Amino acid sequence: MNFKKLFAGFILLPVAIPTFAQTDSLLAGQGADFFKSKCISCHAFGKVLVGTDLSLSKTKTDADLNLAFDRMEAMVGPISVDQRNQLLALIHAENPDGILNPPVPEGIVEKLPGDPAAGESLYYGETALTNGGMSCVSCHSSFRNSGPGGGKLGLPLTGTFSKFGGSGLTSAIKNAAFPTMREPYRNHEITQTEAEHLTAYLQSVDAQPEYTNSFTLIFSSLIGGAFLFGILGVLYRNRLISVRQTLKS
Repeated sequence: MNFKKLFAGFILLPVAIPTFAQTDSLLAGQGADFFKSKCISCHAFGKVLVGTDLSLSKTKTDADLNLAFDRMEAMVGPISVDQRNQLLALIHAENPDGILNPPVPEGIVEKLPGDPAAGESLYYGETALTNGGMSCVSCHSSFRNSGPGGGKLGLPLTGTFSKFGGSGLTSAIKNAAFPTMREPYRNHEITQTEAEHLTAYLQSVDAQPEYTNSFTLIFSSLIGGAFLFGILGVLYRNRLISVRQTLKS
């Protein structure tokens, strides 16, 4: 037995283990960056969003996960070998959600590069998006206590900033990662600066409930009812005339 080689192995072993750990940590961090750019609008660790809870993926083999990546390419585009390895490292990390959402010390507000006032103007369509996309309020709720109550096609955005964090939400907006955004913004890309402004605005209203304009709702209902009765009147006009003629005869 070569005792020198054996002794050298024992010396190097403690060094090698941290090296592998550092590599996995680096890959997991890179996986978090990719996850925020492509996956965060539908998936999370520890909860169900649009897609499944990815905490359950820890029990799956890398081969199974790569098959899942193959299916997701239809939604997010090509996923390279390096990106797949990064995602695998993130999924198998001890605390993937902690990597995605590192804790912010209590009392400290995350400083974002965007301007909330500029984001508000973009959100309500007072400033047009550079590439011609529709304003957010067309599909999402309004946070103003006056004027129209906003659209209802998209989900309410209260708490969205807390859920995704600054970088995750900015990336999701820029890449139109949310299901309701994909088609409307496919050919009307939101710029990085616009995404940062919108994220800053959503941070400022994060705990604010959506505004529902009851007057607008009642007015819309009355208009809709009047329109419906008008249509029925036109459709049944001839029928009423025939009934009157029958009664006269």
